[in-house]
Amino acid sequence: MMTRKELDEIPMVFIVGKGRSGTTLLQTILDAHPDCIIPLESRLIIHLKSRYRHVKKWTPGLIKSFYNDLFSDLKFSTLWKVDKDKLLSDLLSLGTDADFASLCKVVYLNYKSVFKKDKIRLIGDKNPIYTVFIPELLEIFPGSKFIHLIRDHRDNIHSHMKVFPIKNVAFLASKWVFFNERVEHQKRLNPGTVLSLRYEDLVANPQKHLKEICEFLGLSYHPGMLDFHERMNDGFSYIEPFVKKFHANIYNPVNISKVDEWKKGMNEKDVVTADMIAGRKALEYGYHVGKRINMLQSERSYTSFKLFIWLRFIKAYYNMPLPVREAATGVFKMIFGKDYKKKKELFTSDKDDKG
Repeated sequence: MMTRKELDEIPMVFIVGKGRSGTTLLQTILDAHPDCIIPLESRLIIHLKSRYRHVKKWTPGLIKSFYNDLFSDLKFSTLWKVDKDKLLSDLLSLGTDADFASLCKVVYLNYKSVFKKDKIRLIGDKNPIYTVFIPELLEIFPGSKFIHLIRDHRDNIHSHMKVFPIKNVAFLASKWVFFNERVEHQKRLNPGTVLSLRYEDLVANPQKHLKEICEFLGLSYHPGMLDFHERMNDGFSYIEPFVKKFHANIYNPVNISKVDEWKKGMNEKDVVTADMIAGRKALEYGYHVGKRINMLQSERSYTSFKLFIWLRFIKAYYNMPLPVREAATGVFKMIFGKDYKKKKELFTSDKDDKG
């Protein structure tokens, strides 16, 4: 296992932006690089930071608590392949040299990628929710870089509505604006740490933009990244229902089939609503929108208020002490037990206990 010094020398990259913007596609492509590891989505950093971020003296018992608490995150426990015994051993090997950042990196390095790895020079994480936690991520992992993926607001909304229960176009359009503006704010505060890229440009000319991404991340370009789809059928068989429901496109070569899907899948009323709320921002990113982009003030004010409340809730939730958060989650399971069980079953199939 690596020493604390070796772990500190491995930089981090975070893929951020509004969900359904191609972040999973880019995560999969970069994970196919032999010098980079980017696991499936898990919120382990913000899940554990309230309890462990400021620990100064790590003991074997505390490291074991960190390890046990990892598995209370649903996505980690169901989507990640790890050898549990090896993970615990690697965590304990850091001993008193451990800190929160190095322990997190050990967890990432224990992810069983479907792609062959050489020497890991970069660790990554893809989480749309991390868009609102960029300051915290920079505090924990100084020098981190961020790849900001942007997608046409109408395709983003259409994709979200196909797979998730929220169908409120005004809310989704406002959230698209909100997420992109959050990244841009951090981009102004931390020049050189964020690379913004449109999904449509990535899929239209993947080699060109992957070379730009690799240069930004300090990696050599590896053509095999574009062959990622060849490993999907056997690589994610243990969570196939989840992957095929939410991320079916990673089973295919990079293509433009998902570009402009909104033209066939959204009605005129929804398109007008999306354009009137997100159109001005979309124009800044070079998207063509209709002439009716005067903001819907009442809808915008209402959805902005809901987003403000949502952000405060998310921040408050992940800043709660972990036992309090687990108790709240327990209440949620009691109230919405059937829905929670269905969600967990979607993530899992027959899976070995050790991943």
